[in-house]
Amino acid sequence: MSLEPGQTFSHYRLLDKVGEGGMGVVWKATDTRLHRTVALKFLPEAFTRNRERLNRFQREAQILASLNHENIATIHGLEPAEDAPFLVMELVEGETLGRHLSRGPLPLQKVLDLGSQVAGALAAAHQKGIIHRDLKPDNVMLTPEGASSSWTSDWPGTFNRAPTCAPSCRPSPPAPRREPLWARSAT
Repeated sequence: MSLEPGQTFSHYRLLDKVGEGGMGVVWKATDTRLHRTVALKFLPEAFTRNRERLNRFQREAQILASLNHENIATIHGLEPAEDAPFLVMELVEGETLGRHLSRGPLPLQKVLDLGSQVAGALAAAHQKGIIHRDLKPDNVMLTPEGASSSWTSDWPGTFNRAPTCAPSCRPSPPAPRREPLWARSAT
């Protein structure tokens, strides 16, 4: 399916493409009912023909919607469009930490502030039994106010409920605290 600025899906009008990866494309859009700007995430076309991928997309949207933290993008809904279901979420504007780091290192105080915010977001997810399996600089957005983890950048596959994830990421004392600490440190 070809997406173009001005196209309308349900009551959302596409404005600009803001990102694309192997797991989908994200568009800046206008919610014409509530008069707000949101982000819409569409699955790659090949995934929309695969019932298992569609079910996984819905399950992960439900998991993401259960999170409520200032440094985790808010999920507003999952829309069942005919050609391509899409996720409606908070638009987090800024640049990725990865892009910022490509220009040089951050000052120590900024590193400490961002690390604290990412750790808080991870802790909120872990309290709900959710493990982020793809923490990296390109999945953290820097905003003028600080950091907001773009938790849905590369999913399906980014999140798992603890009981169903691979043995290497299953929580067992103290693994849930060490593994994210390693990922956060590496980031």
